Amino acid sequence: MTGFDRKFAQRNELEEAVVDHAPWFLDLLGRWQPAGKSSAIGSDATPVTPAGDLRLAVRNGYLNFYCGGQSVARVHLTGHSGNPGKKRLWAETHQKYLSEQPSDDQKYDVLDEKHWQTETWLADLIERTQAYQGKEKLFVEKLVAKNPLVVDLEVALPGFEVDEPDGSITKLAPRIDLAVLEPVVDGLWRLVFWEVKMSDDGRVRSEGEPEVVTQLNKYAEWLTKSGNNKTVLHAYRSAIKVLVDINDFATANGRALNGLDPALRAIADDPEKLVGVDPQVRLAIRMVPRETPDPRFQANCRDRLDKADVRYQVFEADEKDLALPVLKLCE
Repeated sequence: MTGFDRKFAQRNELEEAVVDHAPWFLDLLGRWQPAGKSSAIGSDATPVTPAGDLRLAVRNGYLNFYCGGQSVARVHLTGHSGNPGKKRLWAETHQKYLSEQPSDDQKYDVLDEKHWQTETWLADLIERTQAYQGKEKLFVEKLVAKNPLVVDLEVALPGFEVDEPDGSITKLAPRIDLAVLEPVVDGLWRLVFWEVKMSDDGRVRSEGEPEVVTQLNKYAEWLTKSGNNKTVLHAYRSAIKVLVDINDFATANGRALNGLDPALRAIADDPEKLVGVDPQVRLAIRMVPRETPDPRFQANCRDRLDKADVRYQVFEADEKDLALPVLKLCE
């Protein structure tokens, strides 16, 4: 298997690059709230404000800062043509966040001095993401804010093929909403994944088997294929070490808003404490506010999910306790 990893630069490389060329990186760190923390949370339909939080995700060789489920900045540390041996820190963002006009354009532009030379450059970027922050992604943000053991979001699996019942082959490049640590025993942890849906999503409501069941089964198929589970385990041991290093770097530069959960530091110190990856992806469902009860939800969702042996949690529309439950080990 290729294509799935989590890594970034060594801390000494980062320190040198920031001092030399990238004071803007400290601005990003100054808005990073680790999982389990938040400066303010509104309703599921309330966009993150320009004064709101960023979430940090480690990717394969770069960092991604998110706001309300939208990628605000992808940060890279690479050599450059003028001096290949000396690494340079640089960032890119969607073109649509650099314009006052809404757009569906997915192209990226490099952020340079003309973008970040003003004091409000980051608040301006965040404000422009508001037009794209849907209610599902805002609920994901609320889950991150309430669960300190979240270690990744918008988890893109490498493209892969699955065999369909009719003998055909489907090519997929899926994203899972959250990666979370769960305690096992005696200071050991495993990695679990959560897919998030709203209750009015047609993929969780069906007269037959909900579409989301097929989606979860395809995730599990990939995670159980030879070598994939071990590769994911290795990747997240590395990701957690990067998160700890970045948090320490932010603290040393007076930009850390909060610390990380002690479990992440324990795994960074001893990666063997992260012992496995559960291939059975869980499902978190947020009930959409309604003026009247939704009696068909029981028949068209809960009963069918139970029949399919899906491990799921339903959060009521007004529920404030958004802790993701620890579910029994997969047999």
